[in-house]
Amino acid sequence: MMKHLSSTVVLLGVFCLGHFFANARAGSGESDGGISDPALSILSKRAESGDERSQFDMAMRYAKGAGVKKDAAKAAELFEKSAEQGNAYAQNFIASAYAKGDGVKRDLKKAARWWMAAADLGYPEAEYNLAVCYASGLGVERNFRKAAELWKKAADAGHILSQINTAALFINGGVFDKDEARGISYLQKAADADNTRALALLAGFYYHGKHVARDKPKSAILWERAAKLGDVHSQKNLARMYLSGDGVKADKAEFIKWISKAADTGDPEAMFNLGTALEKGDGVEKNEELAQRLFKKAANAGFQEAAQKLKK
Repeated sequence: MMKHLSSTVVLLGVFCLGHFFANARAGSGESDGGISDPALSILSKRAESGDERSQFDMAMRYAKGAGVKKDAAKAAELFEKSAEQGNAYAQNFIASAYAKGDGVKRDLKKAARWWMAAADLGYPEAEYNLAVCYASGLGVERNFRKAAELWKKAADAGHILSQINTAALFINGGVFDKDEARGISYLQKAADADNTRALALLAGFYYHGKHVARDKPKSAILWERAAKLGDVHSQKNLARMYLSGDGVKADKAEFIKWISKAADTGDPEAMFNLGTALEKGDGVEKNEELAQRLFKKAANAGFQEAAQKLKK
């Protein structure tokens, strides 16, 4: 049971397009039509008259369906009008819209141009996204050095995803001279902001003594912070440590607590390990019926050990 730690300790896949248009996704209830709120009516008229801040605010409302009917095309139109007047936030949003084809025809070159405009104004989110473009050659000619410099600039301004990428750049070396201590300092900043990925990566480094001096008790503290924030891999790693007394005092109750949380997310490995504990009554009241249900769920999710166990 739980023979090895889950794979959360390799700094890979940091260059991704997963942060586009994030700010316009969280929304309130969608209205069924026109503008009836007097204050909203005034805001709409100001936007129509060309006020860039009002255009941005109305664009956000159309993007979220806040007080108006949700309308991605109208949101994009207003974001672009505001962007043309130098609003860096609007420039970042319209860039995201062009990158995703959200309310406009997808156009990576236009996306990159708007991110350049916002980056020139010092907006860290745009610097991060423009760096992604340069790293991947999306809408611009691929230029990894420019990407690295933009990530570092955004990281120094406190942008968390850029801090993680900059950590990788210094730890791995290449574009920047290799400097593991400096890389870890950037990763620590992201962890201090309760970023689960940074917490899990840093925990893995301390567990294995990679890039830092080995400190398993510290890795347990970091994994627990990430686990409390819902990171499944951290929950499984912490459970494993409590099961075997590896860096912490062995505690089967804590093992059950954390492996149960991971199993509740539908993680097949966690369901299998919780099922094994329930089948044996190991640290938890024996419940063979529930154990079998967990084995079946894990097997259906493709976990081979569970499938093999059901065949016996």
